[in-house]
Amino acid sequence: MFLKSVLAGAAVVVGLVGLAPAAFAGYHETVQLNSGATANVYQSTAPNKVFGACETVDPKISSPVLEFGELHEEVVPGTPFDLWATVTLKPGVGPGTYRVTMTCGNSYIGADFTVPGPSTTTPPTKDPSLPSVWLNDTAATTGVYQYGKQNTAFGNCPDGRGVFDSPVLTFGAPNYGYGNAGHGSANVSANATLKSGVGPGRYVLVMNCGDKQARVDFTVPAKQVTKTPVGAPQTGGGGTATLFE
Repeated sequence: MFLKSVLAGAAVVVGLVGLAPAAFAGYHETVQLNSGATANVYQSTAPNKVFGACETVDPKISSPVLEFGELHEEVVPGTPFDLWATVTLKPGVGPGTYRVTMTCGNSYIGADFTVPGPSTTTPPTKDPSLPSVWLNDTAATTGVYQYGKQNTAFGNCPDGRGVFDSPVLTFGAPNYGYGNAGHGSANVSANATLKSGVGPGRYVLVMNCGDKQARVDFTVPAKQVTKTPVGAPQTGGGGTATLFE
């Protein structure tokens, strides 16, 4: 296996040679920003990486808003990726939804990712006299909606009867929980489900608490789907590619 890395503007080029097609049976071509709970969400206070997997010679990864570091050709354990590079946001790029793409032979694979805006409120407080609200409750998931997993809205309401609201979430299923939620200062919680048709972006979660209101932003990342790109090379009976929409 041989690597050649060329950095030209926002493009990263890597060459893979000496690999027989049989070595890629069932191989999925894919590209995305970050992984796990932060997949396709740019982290303003943590390192960011772009990941890819491509079986053909000279794939090209690019984005109009990202600057790429050195490209590494190595398998990332526990993932389908065999290419990665650190990335940083270009100066002047504001919050919004952007795209990273990879040209892989005849396939053109893309992933939308979100650059969050600044939070509209302070982080959850342990002071029980002050109302606060947040989505999910770990360092990796707080403020990020998780597809395929239970999402929970938490709040601290001094009178203990806060009510959640959001233009893109429904709450309950089956009902609210009041009292000590076992999550810091939270005394109200409810399962949160994304409404149908909501795309990636930055949205608001609100908790009404008597005559007061607590607000916080949260991120909906791009959702992963599986498709077969037009003109994709056929390997092992026809592979699929992981895309993000």
